Amino acid sequence: MNQLLTFYPNRIIIIRKWCESAKSYFVGTYLKGICIMENNVIILAGGQGKRMKTNMPKALCNVIGEPMLEWVLTACENAELDDICVVKGYEGQQIEDYLAARKSKADICTVMQEERLGTGHAVMQAADFLKAHAEGNTLILCGDAPFIDAETIKGALELHTEKDCGVTVVTSRVENPTGYGRIIRTENGISGIVEHKDCTPMQLAITEINSGCYWFKTADLLEVLFDIKPENAQGEYYLTDCIELLIAKGKKADAFISANPHVALGANDRRGLLALNDIARYERGARTIPVEHLLILADFYGVSTDYILGRTNNKKLNK
Repeated sequence: MNQLLTFYPNRIIIIRKWCESAKSYFVGTYLKGICIMENNVIILAGGQGKRMKTNMPKALCNVIGEPMLEWVLTACENAELDDICVVKGYEGQQIEDYLAARKSKADICTVMQEERLGTGHAVMQAADFLKAHAEGNTLILCGDAPFIDAETIKGALELHTEKDCGVTVVTSRVENPTGYGRIIRTENGISGIVEHKDCTPMQLAITEINSGCYWFKTADLLEVLFDIKPENAQGEYYLTDCIELLIAKGKKADAFISANPHVALGANDRRGLLALNDIARYERGARTIPVEHLLILADFYGVSTDYILGRTNNKKLNK
């Protein structure tokens, strides 16, 4: 099917829900007085992505011609972060080969996660890297969430340092938060993250979600990292457990709301990857979309195709 449909000009809100501060997203939040070069990054790139139906690591799947990992690395370099550790896993040699061929601005090393036992376990594999940077802050990112941007990284670091937080979570406000962890705010920051399946009816109404990106004070992270336990149905070590442990120790925890509504997006299967590609094309100026892609995009966002096309203001029903 080769038919193309044109996006309704004012329906950008579906693909990028701009807020009034969107201008600052393009202009950038330039930090003064913060030496970003002293901080470091851990990128989690060990996922297999079975539902992608490929023999490569999930983070190497392409979004408009570039691996998702490349998008993440570029954002870090644009934020002037020059010390990066990539946690590899499934087909880790492919990650090594990609990085070896890449012209990197940053110093990039890798560590291996032999067993994929959760995000916390992945970060544990980079313990030596953390210990070597114990005086600074560590940014933890997902290698398969390609829409993280330098302005968000810098803005979150500014909040993190100004409030002297042990951890700062990068968040996003979305229309449909289904499946995402909800941010529980307090007067002084946040009290934790509640996964969707564990939310009360009141918490389900929260639209601020966890993006999976975090700034940690490195020394604080090391203090609790090996205290997390795989006491859950999946038997995995969750990095989010570190947040509760830090709060219990009296450390400050807060959340930075990104102006970029796509910051939390990733893909778990080929349909999701196709949706990421369409979003990226739109961001780079495309205003047409194949019909079959439109159907996938509508399903991805949980809205009607007519709403995306601007034919109705009813998000759920087609005409």
